[in-house]
Amino acid sequence: MDTTNELKSKRASIYRHLGQVLSSIESTDELLISLQELRNFGFHPVRVGFDGDELDLSPCFFKPLSASIIDEHPLEDETPESMASEFFEPPGQEGAPSGELEQVAYYVWAHVERLSTASRHGLYRGLDIFASFEPRTYIPGRPVSGRDLWLIGTHPSWETKRDLENPSYPHLELCVLHGILATDEALAITELKAIARALRRRYQDPAFKLHNVVPLLMLSYLAPQHGRIIQAHHDGKNIVVQYTPLMSFEVKSPGEIAEPISLFLRYQLSRPVGSTSRHCRCNCSDSAIL
Repeated sequence: MDTTNELKSKRASIYRHLGQVLSSIESTDELLISLQELRNFGFHPVRVGFDGDELDLSPCFFKPLSASIIDEHPLEDETPESMASEFFEPPGQEGAPSGELEQVAYYVWAHVERLSTASRHGLYRGLDIFASFEPRTYIPGRPVSGRDLWLIGTHPSWETKRDLENPSYPHLELCVLHGILATDEALAITELKAIARALRRRYQDPAFKLHNVVPLLMLSYLAPQHGRIIQAHHDGKNIVVQYTPLMSFEVKSPGEIAEPISLFLRYQLSRPVGSTSRHCRCNCSDSAIL
C-alpha cells in the first residue's frame, strides 16, 4: 500500500472510530464519566502536571503565550483588580439549574476574553495581536462551524464560546462553558461530546486531508467556578485526552484575582506546534513557527 492510500485508510479508520465513540457517549445518561469508564468509551485519559509555567504535555501540540509578554504590556485603562471586580460572581451551588451554573462559568470566560482584547501599553489591540488562531468562518466545501458544539436550555447545558483555528494547521481550539458541577475524578459528558464532535468534524474537513493527527485544545469552564485545560488527539487507536486537575477561580470578594486566570489567558493565545503528519508540507514543528 503506498503512503497516500495508507494515510487515507488510517484517517478513515479514525473517523469511523470517532463515530463509534460519539454514538456511545451520546447514548449515556451519565453526567460525569470516571477514568475507567473513559477507557471503555474509547478514550485514553492522561492527567498532566506542570513543567515550569507551562503544562507538561507529551506530545505537545500547543505552546502558550510567554508570561513575560503579559508582564511587559500592562493594562492601559484599567487594573487587573478593577477588571476582576467587574467579573466577580459567586460560585454556583449544588442543585442550581444547569443554565445558572453555565452563567457562572460565563463570567470566568468573559474575564479571560477581556484580558485578551483590552488595550495595553504598547498594544492598542491588546494581546490578541499575538493570537495564532482566529474564529472559524464558513468556506464552501468545508464542514459548517459550531452547529454541533452547543446545547442550551437542556440539562446539562453547554456552549462553545470560541471555535478557533489557523487555516494553515490542523490544530483546533475551543473555549467551552459547561453547566455541570465538576470533579477531579471524572470528566463531564459535555467535555467528551465537545472533543469527539470537534475531532470528527476536523477529520471530515478536506483542508486537512494530509494530516493523520488533528490536535484539539479545549479551555473548559465548569461549575461551581472551576476550569481545566484539555489537549486531545486520536493516536490511531484511542482518543488521547491530556487533562489538568480542576483549577479554582473562586475568590472571596470583588477585586481578588483568581490564580488560574493568567494560565487560561496564555493558552487561549497559544500557537500550534508539533508534527501532525509526515505527509504535510506545512512544517508544523516547534522551531518552524517560533
